[in-house]
Amino acid sequence: MMEKPEDFRRLALYYRSLDLHKAVNNLLRVHGARLNEVDQLNLRKRATVVTKKIAYAMSQTNNKIRFKKLNEAKNCLLQLKSMLKEAVSKMDGAMEEYSKVEDYIIQVLKLFNYSFAQLKKQRIK
Repeated sequence: MMEKPEDFRRLALYYRSLDLHKAVNNLLRVHGARLNEVDQLNLRKRATVVTKKIAYAMSQTNNKIRFKKLNEAKNCLLQLKSMLKEAVSKMDGAMEEYSKVEDYIIQVLKLFNYSFAQLKKQRIK
């Protein structure tokens, strides 16, 4: 009998990534006029890809694929973080909104580490 994948919609990692996505969109909606359209699009796309990869990873039954996709999502998140830092330096008065985004990034990174620990425990069993 095949193992049933977890419902990713119940997982804190997925919900925090959605919160991050909303916070990035809000930052760009409020302060994005100071950026060109390509930069805005890249930031929005990167935030979307993080959430999509998390959802895909958590719906997998194969732990090797799950681990790989979570790693890809984490790398994408780190890229998003560096892109946001660069973009915020161009935006005046965006630090308050950016601090909210950064809090979500930290929470998502912690949840990634928790997920990796859980996957390692499953490998040991």
